[in-house]
Amino acid sequence: LMDGITAFSGSGPAYVFYFLEALEESARSLGFPSDVARALSRQLLEGSFELLKEEEDPIKWRLRVTSPGGTTERAISYFEKKNLKKIIIEGIKEAMIRARELSQLLES
Repeated sequence: LMDGITAFSGSGPAYVFYFLEALEESARSLGFPSDVARALSRQLLEGSFELLKEEEDPIKWRLRVTSPGGTTERAISYFEKKNLKKIIIEGIKEAMIRARELSQLLES
C-alpha cells in the first residue's frame, strides 16, 4: 500500500504540473503569448477545482460542460481514441513499480 501512496500522492503533484505544462503549450500553439497561456491555464485549473467544491464527481462536471457535437466533445473523443486515461493509469502503475524497486533496494 505504501508503494501505491508514493506513486499516487507523492508523485501526484508532478502529474498535475505536467498536465498544466501541456495546457500551456497547447495555448501557445493556438497563438497565445506565453504569459497569457500561463494565466489561462492556471485559471482553468483553479476554476475547475472550484467547481469540484460544489459537486465532487468530476464525471458529472465533464458531462455537464460537454455539448453533444461540440468542441469539447471532439477533444474528449480524441483523448479517448488515443487512450489518454489508460496512459495516465499505466504511468502511475509504473511509478508504483519503481517505488517497489526502490523499497527492495533499501531492504537489501
